[in-house]
Amino acid sequence: MLKPKYSWTRILRGTNGSHSFWRDEISGLVSLKDSSGCTPDITDDGVLWLEDWLPLKLHRDGYVSIPLRSERTGRQTSSVTNLYAGLRIAAKFKMEMIIEDCLCDLEEVSHDVETQVYDRNGHHAIGIKFK
Repeated sequence: MLKPKYSWTRILRGTNGSHSFWRDEISGLVSLKDSSGCTPDITDDGVLWLEDWLPLKLHRDGYVSIPLRSERTGRQTSSVTNLYAGLRIAAKFKMEMIIEDCLCDLEEVSHDVETQVYDRNGHHAIGIKFK
């Protein structure tokens, strides 16, 4: 009898209903699944592994890119989401999120930025302060 290649458990439901994250209990890796299939391995794109050691990137237009690797091609790829979902993903998988190109046009202040994480009675916030 053949062992199954994957054993999926959904671990994070998407905010817009189209994307969710699933852990393969055999490998321990996490995959993004879109609405084209019931599990990550039977979607149009196939298994897209989350590269959780790379940062999420917040772009100038307000979208967040999620670093992924296609099992089918072996190539790095990405998917995009909104800021709220990106923050949920960063928190769930303990990933860094970087502001990719939002401050490039503000050369006079980009070197004078301070960030701080706040925790007030269990509510978390990130502050960005321009000096």
